Amino acid sequence: MNRCIIEKWGGTSLATAERDRKALEHTINTHITEIKKNDHSYTILVPSGPGKTDNTKQGRKATDHAYDIINHQNREKEWIILEDILRRKVAEHSLPQNIIDHLIGEVRSILLSNNLTPEAEAKIIGLPERAEAKILFNLGQCLHPEINFVLLDYHENGMIGKAMSINRDVPIDHESTLHSIVKTTKENQLNGKIAIIPGFIGIKKGTTEMVTLERGMSDGTATYYGATLYADEVRIFSDQNGILPVDPDIIDGSKPISELTYKEAEAFAGLGAKIINEVALRPARERGILIRILNSFNFTQTGTNIRANLSTEHYGVKAIAHVPGYELITVNQMPMNQKGIAAKVASLFERYDLSIDSESDGDSCKTYAVIPNDNTSKLRNELATLGHRTSTINCMVRIALIGEGMDYIPHTNAKTADQILLETLKKQNIAPDMYNLARESVIRSFFLPQEYTHQIITHLYRAFEFHRN
Repeated sequence: MNRCIIEKWGGTSLATAERDRKALEHTINTHITEIKKNDHSYTILVPSGPGKTDNTKQGRKATDHAYDIINHQNREKEWIILEDILRRKVAEHSLPQNIIDHLIGEVRSILLSNNLTPEAEAKIIGLPERAEAKILFNLGQCLHPEINFVLLDYHENGMIGKAMSINRDVPIDHESTLHSIVKTTKENQLNGKIAIIPGFIGIKKGTTEMVTLERGMSDGTATYYGATLYADEVRIFSDQNGILPVDPDIIDGSKPISELTYKEAEAFAGLGAKIINEVALRPARERGILIRILNSFNFTQTGTNIRANLSTEHYGVKAIAHVPGYELITVNQMPMNQKGIAAKVASLFERYDLSIDSESDGDSCKTYAVIPNDNTSKLRNELATLGHRTSTINCMVRIALIGEGMDYIPHTNAKTADQILLETLKKQNIAPDMYNLARESVIRSFFLPQEYTHQIITHLYRAFEFHRN
């Protein structure tokens, strides 16, 4: 099988013309290295749209301006800013403006018609990615005419969204995409080439309509290609040295995690860590593809590898996550011998768009952990009319240990992660709410009043010896 490397560059990594060149040269050098090993090797570059340049409104990432346009927030002004971002980039690369004229003209025509169809919305949101890919394609041809570059736009890249009434934030059609990418790569004969594929866009299943895909599918474009082509590795470049084991606002200077399993990465992402999204992990996990999280501003950093290697270092704990803003709602008058009562109560939470993130049983009661919304009081009122008295604790934080190795401590006389956790809480005179230990889970989580967040995470960090790295 021919060697294949996937490199995905985030928006911050492509925020300026200088960063474009740095990213492109890195991908080209990767390609040249692989070609020396096997002249049928190929490399795939997946760019995001231009990212944030500063903290001003104008300096936001290009896609933010696109979303403002479709949401009717200063549409004319936001369009001027977005077009200027893209045209300025072209000019800074000394490329002809006509390389993006068609893309710009298409969106301008949509805005002038004032007819924002679902597909029109997708074309506006996807403009930054498409323009960035076009810029890198033309820049690559100018800088390295000896290399064969291929540009695969939304209708050619093999990414398939589910058939729905909407065209933006569309869930990926998993099986269709895997099959479609195989067909795309064969048709375009990628051997020896660099393919540039804009992230997070594709077509709706059974149509030729453009869609933007669900959150996480910018990275997902890279991982779906990596899984389909059984790539040697998928490299995700961002502005971080890798994935940190704890919030840097609480513990400054911690070293990145060297390895995460797929399950650990999914759990950490699900608990709010700003890393690769769980939807992007699925194809790589299913086919055992190595994902590397790397720093586009410091290529000497080894980053974080995501693969199936399990570790019991730090008592099996890889990370300590926390999510503030929880409300614990205890629902009473739930007789344990009454069939279907738990399902009935849970359905009320769903009706009011409240996700139950954790729950625990009591004596004829259950406690549910939710992030409250505007419907929370309505839920409590309906429960009261059904005869269920409720009590509430606000401003709680969920703290979670994450590690697949917590269940695999090799020495029987060694302390387990659960023992260390409970001992640490006891030493701090803190009684946790809703401590959850589920078989085959990579998470141990509990809830505390938010004012204890910094205190307990600092002590857990030391108890699990992360400070010794």
